[in-house]
Amino acid sequence: MNPKILEIDGWMHPIELEWLYNTAQRIPKGSLIVEVGAWKGRSSAALYEGAGKEKTVISIDTWQGQDDLPDHKEALEKDIFKIFLFNMRNLGFDPQPYRPGQLGPQYLIMDAIEASTLFRDQSVDWLFDDGDHRMCGTDIDVWYPKMKPDGLYSGHDYFCFYETIQQEIHKRFYIHQIVYSIWVRYVGQHKPDYL
Repeated sequence: MNPKILEIDGWMHPIELEWLYNTAQRIPKGSLIVEVGAWKGRSSAALYEGAGKEKTVISIDTWQGQDDLPDHKEALEKDIFKIFLFNMRNLGFDPQPYRPGQLGPQYLIMDAIEASTLFRDQSVDWLFDDGDHRMCGTDIDVWYPKMKPDGLYSGHDYFCFYETIQQEIHKRFYIHQIVYSIWVRYVGQHKPDYL
C-alpha cells in the first residue's frame, strides 16, 4: 500500500487501511465495492489502490460531516468534497461520478439511505460502512438486501463512543471477524475464498 495514503487526514488506523487494501486486492475482478462514508479519502485511497482498474469502488458521502462531531465542523468552513478529490488525484486516482456498470473509482454525493435505492438487490460484493454512526442500524437494513449471497459486509468503529453501533449490529446478525475496529460479516455465513 502506498505510504502516502497515511498522510491523508482521517481516523482509519494503518492496520485497518492495510486490511482494506488487501481485501480490495483479493476480491475477484469485476466486483462491486461500496464505501459508505469517505470524508477526505483516507479509506477510499486504500480501497481504490487495492481494487485497481478491474473492479468498481463507489464512495458515497454527503461530504457535509455529522453535526454532532466536533472534528466535522470543518465542513462548515471548507469544501470537504474538493479536499477528497484533491487527495485522490494527488495519489493518481480520478474518481468519476457514479456510472452503473463502469469499472474504476467513482463517487456519489448523497446520503447512504438515498444512495441505496440506486442499487439492485444482490448486486454488491462488498460494502464498507463508515458513514453516520447514528444511522448504523438503518444502513444495515437498507444495504444488506443489496449484498450478493456470498458477499462481505463490514464497517468501521466497532469499538467506538457510539454504544449503539454494537447494539444495532448484534440486533441484526453475528459478526465473524474484527480487525482492529473494523467489524466483518460474511453474508453467506462462510469466509469468502479470497480472504
